[in-house]
Amino acid sequence: MMYFEDYHVGLVMNSPAYTVTQQELVEFASKWDPQPFHIDEAAGKAAFGGLITCSAHTFSIFSALGSRLDIGSNGAIIAGLGFNRMQMIKPIYVDDRVRLRAEVTKLRRSQSNPAQGIMTTINHLYNQKDELVFSVETATLIGVKETVPA
Repeated sequence: MMYFEDYHVGLVMNSPAYTVTQQELVEFASKWDPQPFHIDEAAGKAAFGGLITCSAHTFSIFSALGSRLDIGSNGAIIAGLGFNRMQMIKPIYVDDRVRLRAEVTKLRRSQSNPAQGIMTTINHLYNQKDELVFSVETATLIGVKETVPA
């Protein structure tokens, strides 16, 4: 498990790739954002050249891949604190294979609780063509190792 002290500014973490299926895309959008270009092939093709994920689905993929970063058990994460500068840069289509790259940009100890630290990361989703499709800055509350009882 990685604690606050195990991270450093500039650390880059990568996830495995994830393929978006048509069934998943349509089911998610049908429930959470039933716009025609998300659930109807003809409407998707007319508007975007094919069915695309809705923004909530894109964010959900980002969240799921965040738990699969190549840092072992994903660290002593306590909670997400915020999401800033979120951008849907390019559509994610059926059969796109996306991966997450997260880079630590800031670390600071919590002023109110010395057993916790705050890690800021910039996160990018790339498709199989290495095109940037999504970006978001996150702040995460994480446990401090030196305060864990032995």
